[in-house]
Amino acid sequence: MNTEKTVSIYQNLDAAKFELNQLEITLTEAKAVKNYLIEKDVLCTPEAIKAACSRNFDSVIEHFIQSEKAKLTAFEKQFGVIALLTGNTEERLKESADKLRADLMAGMPKISYLSMYYFDMIDFDTLEISPEYNKKYFEQKNSIQVAPEAAKHQKNLVDALNYFATVSDLDLNVLFRRLVNVKGFEREYSANLEFFDFNKEIRNFVENKIQEVNRYGNR
Repeated sequence: MNTEKTVSIYQNLDAAKFELNQLEITLTEAKAVKNYLIEKDVLCTPEAIKAACSRNFDSVIEHFIQSEKAKLTAFEKQFGVIALLTGNTEERLKESADKLRADLMAGMPKISYLSMYYFDMIDFDTLEISPEYNKKYFEQKNSIQVAPEAAKHQKNLVDALNYFATVSDLDLNVLFRRLVNVKGFEREYSANLEFFDFNKEIRNFVENKIQEVNRYGNR
């Protein structure tokens, strides 16, 4: 929803705080992955770091294979063909690549399950949080936004209902049957957020994410 043309009628500030904290955790984990690749002396481009955060080492392995092939080519140019002396170089290279992949997987730093939702908010060139993902962004993300005209009419309706509920001595059912021919109104009125947030995705954000972690844990 285009928040420039909407207004907030509810904000889940706990959810915004939760997401900001998780984003900081994700950044810390991304930096740990970069240091891990450096320690392993393998490809450490921004793209390789981001992929490794999802346990994808394809670009690292491909770079390793091409580097090893280049070394063999340079060696053969200087000393002649060595395949007959050393066996199948392609097979040996594949074995080395498979071993490297297994080694990288085994020592990979732990990544929070929830971080998968936040890696795209990291600038992997600078290894900083992209500036647009700030407190305001998460407060808007975790809010119920409606069109200004709808919010105005809803407020007018709630105010009117509360006004008539307080100024009339008539039985409410009788009063509102006279006014709008609707039964069952209560004495106090407020906006029904379920109308805008039927599945409680905004209101129960933190609880839902905690349940996800309990189900899937860390990787």
